[in-house]
Amino acid sequence: TKIVYRNTLLRKVVYFHESQLEYPVRKVQERDFQFGYNQITTCLAADVVLFNSSTLMESFLGGISKFLKQQPDQRPDISAISAEISAKSRVVYFPLALPRPSLASPPPLPLHIVWPHRWEHNKDPDTFFRVIFKLLKDGLDFRVSVIGQTYETVPEIFEEAREKLEDRLEVFGFLADKAEFYSALELCHVVVSTAQHETFGVAVLEAAALGCYPLLPNRLVYPELYPAECLYNTEQQLYKRLRSLCQDPGLLDTSRPNIEFHRFSGPAPLEELVACLQLD
Repeated sequence: TKIVYRNTLLRKVVYFHESQLEYPVRKVQERDFQFGYNQITTCLAADVVLFNSSTLMESFLGGISKFLKQQPDQRPDISAISAEISAKSRVVYFPLALPRPSLASPPPLPLHIVWPHRWEHNKDPDTFFRVIFKLLKDGLDFRVSVIGQTYETVPEIFEEAREKLEDRLEVFGFLADKAEFYSALELCHVVVSTAQHETFGVAVLEAAALGCYPLLPNRLVYPELYPAECLYNTEQQLYKRLRSLCQDPGLLDTSRPNIEFHRFSGPAPLEELVACLQLD
């Protein structure tokens, strides 16, 4: 039944910031089929299905068939479901109120590297710390901040990192206060991601808006949001980029990437949302 309120058709809208169809689990038996099934039925009930990126939309739509084939009996018409959801799917970048830099001058040297992610295996902290430990072994001068929320199970690498990097650490833990978090980011020069699973990466965008140079894997959503100069293909490439910046931080001043922040902040994402809803 369609509901009309003051001559305006009310639409049922669902917005996806994550997909349960392919959300990474360490063991297959840990995946709860019901979570993904609920997302699919929610899409079928909605009038408009929105995703925070083309990467997430393509992943979700491409995963429907594979996911529903896991259903042991009473399997629905998978092709019809995929087509119906695809027809009403659109991309609206996650609207952000990005912070603005408050410092009058760049943060002091040495190079300060920040890794702002949840302390989970799917953010691949092992790769990040392997690179950092190599920089440490090389005798390079740098500082590190590792800022992120923790849960019941914290990967063991964090305790090893605390011990090895004790005199290099500026922040090591979770900053719940947003202003404090932004202040910490603003004192950094480079923001790094090593994620194996990421559908948007709000903290990285916030760090970049505050002046950090992003170094991000050439996979997941990152190639959609950032220019090629921000991307690396291998762990060795990340190490070499960071090593060069440690040796010559002045490179940051001559190679600023052109990140189109207006796509994620201000009127653009909201205008796109209105267009998707076909409102006056």
